[in-house]
Amino acid sequence: DLNHRSTINGNFRVVGKDPWIACLILDASNYQKWRAGTDFTAITSTGLVPVGRVSRVVDPGTYFLVFDNRSSQEKNAVADVSFSVE
Repeated sequence: DLNHRSTINGNFRVVGKDPWIACLILDASNYQKWRAGTDFTAITSTGLVPVGRVSRVVDPGTYFLVFDNRSSQEKNAVADVSFSVE
């Protein structure tokens, strides 16, 4: 929950070669859609990658940082992650 305009910065790296993951920033209503498996619109998305960086300015509100590997039903993803809100 952010009470002023902020910047979400971060990076991640999948440990090992796979599965690749997507990093998403979602507002509250789109997070619920994502959880339900329906169409949603991300504020930002890296797509499926082994390494990613995110930097996004957001207005006040509730946001969710999601690491998604739903495309890999068989393997859990392990990632090194570093994020901050400024």
